[in-house]
Amino acid sequence: MEACAGVVTGTSVIVVRSEAEAAVYCQLTGHAVIGRRSPRPLAHVWECMWRDEARQLVFVEIPSDGLSRLLDRDGFAQVGAERLGSVPATPLGFMRGEARRCVTDLVLAAFALGEALRWGHDEVLAGALQRANERRSVWIAALPLLPESRPVAQLPVPPHGFVPPPALVGWLSRPLPIPIEEIPEELSVVTRAEDGRFLARHPTHTLAWLTVNDAREVVAIERLQGAGALSAMVDHGFTFLEVQKARLRACGQAGDTLVHLLAEGLGEGQSRAILDLRGGGDRVRFLELESRDPRFRGALLAVRLDEDERVLGFRLVEGLDGYEMMGLLDATAPHLPGPAGEPPLAVSAANLDAVLTEIGAGVRPLLEALVDPARSADTIASLAPRPGDAAKAFLGTDAELAAVDDRYAGLWAGDPPRVRAPSAQVTLRIIVATGGMLLPDAPMAKVFPPTWARVAERLRPERAWIAWAYEPVAGGRGTDYDGLVWLDDRWVWFPAPWRVLR
Repeated sequence: MEACAGVVTGTSVIVVRSEAEAAVYCQLTGHAVIGRRSPRPLAHVWECMWRDEARQLVFVEIPSDGLSRLLDRDGFAQVGAERLGSVPATPLGFMRGEARRCVTDLVLAAFALGEALRWGHDEVLAGALQRANERRSVWIAALPLLPESRPVAQLPVPPHGFVPPPALVGWLSRPLPIPIEEIPEELSVVTRAEDGRFLARHPTHTLAWLTVNDAREVVAIERLQGAGALSAMVDHGFTFLEVQKARLRACGQAGDTLVHLLAEGLGEGQSRAILDLRGGGDRVRFLELESRDPRFRGALLAVRLDEDERVLGFRLVEGLDGYEMMGLLDATAPHLPGPAGEPPLAVSAANLDAVLTEIGAGVRPLLEALVDPARSADTIASLAPRPGDAAKAFLGTDAELAAVDDRYAGLWAGDPPRVRAPSAQVTLRIIVATGGMLLPDAPMAKVFPPTWARVAERLRPERAWIAWAYEPVAGGRGTDYDGLVWLDDRWVWFPAPWRVLR
């Protein structure tokens, strides 16, 4: 809903998409409707009282497809559903002035759905209203915390409080000097100060200034906590160089692929995807960026994508906005209701963990059969890929997938895989992950065999993959295997796919 023509002698002309939306406008703006008339189609003149002042509101109706123009239950319900669908289920609206518009849309949606319920109880509508109110409450609660209105001193320290994890505490407490080669991989450099010190940051937002001498040794470590860490985060942790911004703008044209945007826009810089959300028809991916030239700097990038990973738009989020956005992602994004009644990310993650645990328990008898001399040969034979299985497990062209089928058919015909247990008494360790969880920057990529990161982009993201190990009960080295995947109705074994996928 947007205003046009302004107020002329006590008359406001307002564009709406339905008469129901006009009722919503009056409710939200405090106009008490006294009388109404429709002098011509798609135009409504309402006499109202506003703060003891008589006013005339003229609603010009520009209906959208599928939106009822009747003041009945279906009309209100449709307004609410359309409004909810237009609001991103992501924190993206907190940037710049979008927050207030999104909150207004949420209020409109909740009110319209509430009005629909007045015409009769309906469980579907009641559920929609509950989701609307949940989403609205989350946004309204965060709205006063918009970064533009607060100095750094008033920004809250995040829940993790810049406290390093135990492993990093040990490294930060090591005797000095420390060769720079022994700096933990997770402790990445954010910027270089004018005095030569390096500001390093851990994914937990632990920050420390590192002083390095000419012998390439860390000779001093200054851990940052509280206000000092917060100031360093805002000043250095979410700042990007102007030359890098220009490169991104030049490469981030609508229709470009995300791969092209990152490859050309960052140059030698790096990116790490931290969240992928959907809502209101949008797909929004948040990435942390690190620049390598000429100084080390980073920022947060929010990219709107279509289903083909093509860029619809992007924003580079820096300074207070960047820090606040990271905090919102940490604290609220996992709990925001998804579109069309989808559960929040936190619930979805818990459900996924439960499913993966169930898959691990279900595959255990099969993995035990693989090391049973009486059953091993038949069990392995039952896992052989069939023609067309590669297309169910991997991504690629028809020719590439046909070649994968041929290579594995040759493997099974000539030298099928064998499984052995390192001792008579073993413990079975099972790791389950979907293909989408094995991308190089995903946490599971560090748990699964590292070679899988090479082919993660070729795996169908929804398929569940198994890595497993037989470990001697008495101790000692075990035997590791991987490549087992569930294909709709049976388990199939693709040993060492990084050797086959090219």
